[in-house]
Amino acid sequence: MNFMKNRIDRPVEPLPKPQVFRHIDLRPSSSRAASKSIHDTLNQTVAANEPYPICAVAEGRGHATLEIGLAGIDIAAPVLQMSQFSDNFWYSNILTSLQALNPVMVFFSDHSLNTRASNLPNLIRQLLPHVQIVSLPRSFFNDGFAMKHMDSLCCSAFQTLKDTLRAKYYGLAAVGALIRHCFESNLLRIAPKSLQFCYLSKRQTMTIDVECIGHLELIYSLHKSNDKHSLYRLLNHCITSVGKRHLRANLLEPSSSRELLETRLACVDELLMKSDLLCGIQRILRDLVDIGGLMKLAVDVDKSRTTKQNTIHVLNQAKTLRNALRSVPELKALLEDVQCSILLDIKDTLSNEVYKQLNDRISTVLDVESGNVHVSDYHRLFLVKSKVSSTLDVLRSLYSEVIDEIREYVANLTQEYRMLLKMSYTKSLGFHMQVAFKDAGPSFPRIFKILNRSGQRCCLTTGPLQAFNERINGIVKEIEMVSFSVIKQLIDDIREHVESIYALVANVTDLDVLQSLAVVSQNKEFCRPTFSRSTKIVAARHPLLEAYGEVEKVVKNNIIATPEYNVFIVTGPNMSGKTVYMKTISLLQIMAQLGCYVPAARAEFRIADRLMVVFGAAENIEHDLSNSSRMSRKLETIAHSLTVNSLVVIDELFGDTQSPDPSGPRWKLLERIVSFVGFKAGAACESLAAVERPFVYLTTHCHDMLRPLEHMHNVSRLCLQTEVLDVDGFERLRYKYTVAEGKTNVKNYGIALARCVRIPETVISRAEQINEDLKNRTIGGRFTHNTTTFNGSFSTQANLQHFDKRLYDLYAQLALLMSEGNAENMEALGVQINELLERFVGTLPVDVVNYLKETPLESLLATKNQTQNVNSDLTMPSVSEGIAGESEAIATGGSEPFEIDETIMIDEDSQEI
Repeated sequence: MNFMKNRIDRPVEPLPKPQVFRHIDLRPSSSRAASKSIHDTLNQTVAANEPYPICAVAEGRGHATLEIGLAGIDIAAPVLQMSQFSDNFWYSNILTSLQALNPVMVFFSDHSLNTRASNLPNLIRQLLPHVQIVSLPRSFFNDGFAMKHMDSLCCSAFQTLKDTLRAKYYGLAAVGALIRHCFESNLLRIAPKSLQFCYLSKRQTMTIDVECIGHLELIYSLHKSNDKHSLYRLLNHCITSVGKRHLRANLLEPSSSRELLETRLACVDELLMKSDLLCGIQRILRDLVDIGGLMKLAVDVDKSRTTKQNTIHVLNQAKTLRNALRSVPELKALLEDVQCSILLDIKDTLSNEVYKQLNDRISTVLDVESGNVHVSDYHRLFLVKSKVSSTLDVLRSLYSEVIDEIREYVANLTQEYRMLLKMSYTKSLGFHMQVAFKDAGPSFPRIFKILNRSGQRCCLTTGPLQAFNERINGIVKEIEMVSFSVIKQLIDDIREHVESIYALVANVTDLDVLQSLAVVSQNKEFCRPTFSRSTKIVAARHPLLEAYGEVEKVVKNNIIATPEYNVFIVTGPNMSGKTVYMKTISLLQIMAQLGCYVPAARAEFRIADRLMVVFGAAENIEHDLSNSSRMSRKLETIAHSLTVNSLVVIDELFGDTQSPDPSGPRWKLLERIVSFVGFKAGAACESLAAVERPFVYLTTHCHDMLRPLEHMHNVSRLCLQTEVLDVDGFERLRYKYTVAEGKTNVKNYGIALARCVRIPETVISRAEQINEDLKNRTIGGRFTHNTTTFNGSFSTQANLQHFDKRLYDLYAQLALLMSEGNAENMEALGVQINELLERFVGTLPVDVVNYLKETPLESLLATKNQTQNVNSDLTMPSVSEGIAGESEAIATGGSEPFEIDETIMIDEDSQEI
């Protein structure tokens, strides 16, 4: 249903203008003071050339509930971004987008905040506490106002999207609120036909839960003492400031487009093979550190600022543009022999004749031969060429004459007073003299005035020197005013080609991110990831442990998951490495979908569209959530947001004191996650190769949880290997930190760990006594272990379960053969399938084969269901053979009988079977 067609939530007609800023805060504050604070912060931020992004959110109601419109713009480097998408009840998409944009403030309509119709503001306060929530009048959210002003402000690229955007009502409403707020609060003035517009689509990106960004240390470290230990710090080798922001946004929203990732990895490969190309790109980028400032070409002169601020702004733009255009020919020549498509596209963009025309136009006005990159106050005065303005030439001659007079005056003072005076200049003191002294309290002639002292150096001035500074300041002011008028006209002419300049900035930004990924991938222990329907990583390592810890102590582990074996329950004692293993899986997935090499010997990934992570078993006191309530809420979020290509990582499942109840809502949610199955999007038919399942990794200390899940053949068990040692008659644990198949065999590892940390023996003895009491209370019976062989009958539930498992393994092997990568040679595929079926039939006894041939399928299924209903409470399913046995079965195909360990729990009052 097209919610936008009816526009049932169209804002009402504009009301009388209320206060622009109305802060939602528990503390009372006036809007005037708040507005002043915002403007002061903004002026300081823009002056420091730091990003100052702001966003507006419009949310649908009624039939359009959870339809979200998002608009954002960076005041320091204006690029208008807009997006509209359907979200879920937990607002995971909008929260991830806000985390990537990293706004200073977010605007909502006052109606939405006053009525509390949406829970989104509360979630932003909880998960993004640094973001300020500000209300705007509902009349500001107007799509007609947005279209009108975007048509006049945005460059010509907007016209191509105009018809498409007309149906994006909520996105346009957010844009309208943002533009009107900037106009009426005087935050930003935009020149006509110069604003770059970008429509952001949520497709082909991996959605990352906002809460897990902190747990995985993507941007910031969990250790406040050292905030540099994060994945962003590890990957960030960008040189330009805009490149660093682009890398951060890509890290929080990695791509899920296989074509884009393969192309990006091919580019990284070429940069690694051509070291001279990589070094050349880095050398050129060092001259373009401030290229992000060219995004300010859309900013018109702000008449609320002083003339000096406007002049410096325009002169800095001219300087940055001069350096960027001067580097185009050199960068183009450097990319002459590239092969990958991304670098070829950048070279084609640089081949545009408009850059040569702009460079020639600038060369007639600006001094492009100057070698300086960071223009100082002195060089800024001579940025405009001579003979461009006769007035400017006269003023600069006067400036040089005054400088010569100051130099001569200082030389005369040096001879007259026999002092080693040195002429100096600073912004705060202007022209002054410096003298070094050795005595503790030197005395100077009365003509000198001491400005300040620093160590054994003193800054001095005199009355005539102060007069010289006044003359210099007056001349400088006039030079800047004349230079401003000349360069302002130049920039107004250049704005006709503003789209080409934006394209240059975008290509340099992409080049900066690519060289940063190439620098990270230079590590010899990293490998290039590949992509398929399965995840198989050999010798995987935690990237942050390896980068910031002791490399020789990092343990390598294998990671494997397929759509047929997609759920893994990981057990092991505390501190055995379960959480590190879970984080390694998540971090490597993000690095691979960023287009970067990963720390492993060999890596194959299935591209994920969602990463949902739950770490820790801690209560949330602020939100009044116990551990049980928090886990239930997270499981509910995952169950409702799950897709077939999701990656789910849950640490410390059932970590509370409550035993898992198979009839409870938490268990139902877990079963729903584990049994989730679907088909590949766009598949021609529902074939074996098209079956997809999310990859789920669970860690738990509740071993009873394994029993009800063991009847699911897609569930496998892993454990972190730990040895139990006998030291002085007590058990001690030795951790190996390696992952193995199966369930941990360490009993009472909590008590053994307590002895390792020297808990008092009285406490440990009491814990052992309670443990024995709990065992006697919960077991209430005895166990018998019967070993049988697959003797050719379906009389026991264990044999039937084992046959189901073998049949499922056959299905898994057939799905592997029929996957996309193996379906090219149909004749060879048919031979492999026939061999696989023959091996499977060869493992079955003759009477079983005859029974299967003679019994109709309907009767066989009826017998199976009847047997399951009779014996379902008496048996425990066999242990999963795991993924490792899949390749062995294909290779060997032995025919020895299968042994089954049947563990039957018998109550004291029941009869033994």
